[in-house]
Amino acid sequence: MVECNTCKIPLRPWSQEELELAKKLYESGKVPADIADELYGQGYERRTIQSVRNKLYSEGIRSEYHPTEYGIKWKPEEDDILRKCIEENDSVGTMRDMLRDIGAVRSDCVVRNRLAKLGLSLT
Repeated sequence: MVECNTCKIPLRPWSQEELELAKKLYESGKVPADIADELYGQGYERRTIQSVRNKLYSEGIRSEYHPTEYGIKWKPEEDDILRKCIEENDSVGTMRDMLRDIGAVRSDCVVRNRLAKLGLSLT
């Protein structure tokens, strides 16, 4: 049995099926608390909310509450949206909302950082 290096509590590994279900639930808009309940309701072991968050994070999935561009690659279509918004003098908030419309959750700060990386600036 695998255990935590720090506290020596036994860790319960995630099955591939459980992980795929958690990802599917997240993509459908569920939050970690709901995902934990749904997994338990479908016969998997009880997971804490933090356990679900940690697992999703380790899989490269970032929630809008803790967004980061690290591990989540920017897609060309996202960059195109930013360029279009700059041409139209849209705000960062508008850019963020347009990105969400295509399923990309990016915070205002991350959008600003991407603009800088692309050499684009707000006027």
